[in-house]
Amino acid sequence: DESREGRHDPTENEELHVVVTCDNQEGLDKAVAMVEQLLVPVDESRNQHKRMQLRELAELNGTLRSEDFWQKRREEEAATDVYKLSDQVKAQVDDLYKKDVARFTGE
Repeated sequence: DESREGRHDPTENEELHVVVTCDNQEGLDKAVAMVEQLLVPVDESRNQHKRMQLRELAELNGTLRSEDFWQKRREEEAATDVYKLSDQVKAQVDDLYKKDVARFTGE
């Protein structure tokens, strides 16, 4: 912020915190419970709010890729052999896997 440029903000070195004020204890307890829920980390895959924010940001930045883009990308990957193992390599992988399983299970 240009208006604060050159000025020292006494709160800039404080630990992150939330100040909750209320007229009564019941309201304060409810507000604290609401804030505590917001402070619990959410698994990235379940955080719909964050995904929507990132989508909106991509849209604003002009970097949002449509579903058509991703469908075409999946089709291109399926049509290429780049990510596919040869039969010989598959057999070697399967053999190594069986040996590892036998070693760990004692079979």
